[in-house]
Amino acid sequence: MLKKKSKPTIFANFMYSTCPKEYLDILLKDLDFDLENRMKLAALIEEIYHISFKSKDILNYQKPTSTALIPDMSNITEVMKYYKEQEESKEEYAELDELLNKSDLDEEDKNKLKLNIKKLANTKLNILITGGTGVGKSSTINSLFNMGDEYKQEFSEIGTTSKPQTMEIKKYEIGRNLVLWDSPGLGDGIKDSEHIAKINKKLHEKDSKGNALIDLVLVIVDAKTRDLGTTYHLITNVIIPALGENAKDRILIALNKCDQALEGDFWVKGDSPYPEEELIKYLDESVKIISDRIYETTSVRIEPIYYSSGKSRNGIQENPYNLGKLLNFIVDYTPSKKRAVFKGKINENKNNWKSNEKVKPNTNNFNSSRNQTNNQTYNQTDNTTKDYKALADEKIEKSFWDNLCDGVGKAVDFVVENGVKIINVIDAGIAMVDKFKKAFFDSKKK
Repeated sequence: MLKKKSKPTIFANFMYSTCPKEYLDILLKDLDFDLENRMKLAALIEEIYHISFKSKDILNYQKPTSTALIPDMSNITEVMKYYKEQEESKEEYAELDELLNKSDLDEEDKNKLKLNIKKLANTKLNILITGGTGVGKSSTINSLFNMGDEYKQEFSEIGTTSKPQTMEIKKYEIGRNLVLWDSPGLGDGIKDSEHIAKINKKLHEKDSKGNALIDLVLVIVDAKTRDLGTTYHLITNVIIPALGENAKDRILIALNKCDQALEGDFWVKGDSPYPEEELIKYLDESVKIISDRIYETTSVRIEPIYYSSGKSRNGIQENPYNLGKLLNFIVDYTPSKKRAVFKGKINENKNNWKSNEKVKPNTNNFNSSRNQTNNQTYNQTDNTTKDYKALADEKIEKSFWDNLCDGVGKAVDFVVENGVKIINVIDAGIAMVDKFKKAFFDSKKK
């Protein structure tokens, strides 16, 4: 018998405690084990808990796998989450069923509403985030979104080393349906071709329905430099060709560290930092140069923006600048039906959203987006501004309710009357998955 605190025993304990018994044998088949180790783990679970698996033939199912007894943790999380959700989905909608049964809605409207809720809870949005080494991809992700307990330690170490933080494309799941892919940093020369190949492969990956897995690509550029040879190559020769005809609607370019673009000059520090006119002119010119160069090569017009992710400097945390505009930028380019995915996922720190560029209404300069949120900048001491975070929230809420009420007929009144309870049902499902993932993450520390 294995020692009490051996890795296989801990893993077996965790499997049994988190996965419904009826799915254990199927789970063992799907995990990334070879036949010998799959049988070892099955025997270990049977020995500890005195149970018998339903069908040894399922356990004997052979597929090409690794030989490690403890496979890649991300694979385990994916597979176990799926089977855990099968069991929990019954409880997830029990309260909703009770509400619907008490209503006077016909069966057609009831079923349509249930379907809409399930679609909302399971709609996925995949965003690939790429850029050079040290441009601030991770700090941007952390500033924009609620990353959850399982990523806290990882993101607390951001900026503590000059070494590249990401060698593989890392997957971050926020709730069950927002997926961020953080790609390897470009710019070290030797590994660039390998990293670009990984990005290209991910861009051509399909989801279970045969559609492109990646919905959006966010390319983050260091505003301090105009030497962007590798990044231009990635955009013009890899990303845009992979995205096809609608590339202009699926690629976003954002210049981070705008506060350092002129070595920190013309930047006003403080609780609500902002650039002075000289720096604004420089940043606007940088944006235009990037856009023009890409257009000359690809005939695709992309409209970059600039921001600062608010990364800690010398032990002092400075609030972000234009982060609300970046969020609104991302939401704008997200398909309207998928914008609801952002609900409950946005970083709740109010300091992240308080400083944005001041805008001059009713102007049509180069740097203007499809929703006129990127109007001409001017002196930051002026009081005219837009609350970009509020604009983004409004679009997210509209998408949420449009999806929920789509085709439900008379059930719209029911949705309005019971909106809070319905939201709780959806959020409860997401919370269950988050709780499960946290338990798994905690188990890895033991």
